[in-house]
Amino acid sequence: MPQTKQILITHAHPHFDDVLAMWLLQKFHPDFTKAEIAFTDEKPPVIPEGATAIGIGRGQFDEHKGDEGECAATLVWKWLKIQPELTFSARETMALERILDWALQEDLGQLNNATWREMSVVVPVENYWTVAKGDNQAVYQLASQILEAMLVYQLGLAHLEEEWANRIEFTSPWGKAIAIETSAGGVSQRAYQEGNALIVQIDPTTGARQFRADATSKVDLSEIYDVLGKREPDASWFLHHGKKLLLCGSRTAPKFVPSKLTLEQMIELVTKTADKK
Repeated sequence: MPQTKQILITHAHPHFDDVLAMWLLQKFHPDFTKAEIAFTDEKPPVIPEGATAIGIGRGQFDEHKGDEGECAATLVWKWLKIQPELTFSARETMALERILDWALQEDLGQLNNATWREMSVVVPVENYWTVAKGDNQAVYQLASQILEAMLVYQLGLAHLEEEWANRIEFTSPWGKAIAIETSAGGVSQRAYQEGNALIVQIDPTTGARQFRADATSKVDLSEIYDVLGKREPDASWFLHHGKKLLLCGSRTAPKFVPSKLTLEQMIELVTKTADKK
């Protein structure tokens, strides 16, 4: 690949895998950091000399030349991984490959019957073209911001994968529960998928502490909240009106008086509640 400023071009009204492919190149390869993003509505597509075609033109990054089981984004990723100047951490690799696996399934039509598909990220990306009155650049800018946010979340899941083994499993009055000290994202998703009704968590980065329950459970944290009010009257403990979220510090409340409870003491509060049931 030439080391000069590049043009990345795909078809008008781009698909999710096409914008993902261009975003990957812009974000991770120095040759494409400042690449011009272009679109063509010509049939067959008109590709400027020296431009890198994405999903069109039957070139390196166009799966339509016969790359079964691939999409434009997975072809770009395979190329990025073998570039000697690039290094991806284990977290980055796991995070990106989760996004890519989803994008590939979407591109191959394997998610068409999913009941939640109309609420998936592909809907705002591909339909923003109508909102933006055919402005392809606006579609790409929206998709890029969404992908940045998706990457943050997936990096959190990859981080959690490293720390999940350190969780403490215990029994709460409402069933299975876990306690964990981590700043990684995705704890609720992982815990509830594994059948836990309650999460006890300390974020070592911010000092925030939480008791958090599955919305479908019968958990009521009122009693624990009452105990904490007497034990730590100055700490910023807050009980959500649903009685399933009890926290001291959060993203929405970054200024707080921290609790001094250890993870073991938080578990003890739960199990003492269990003894009274």
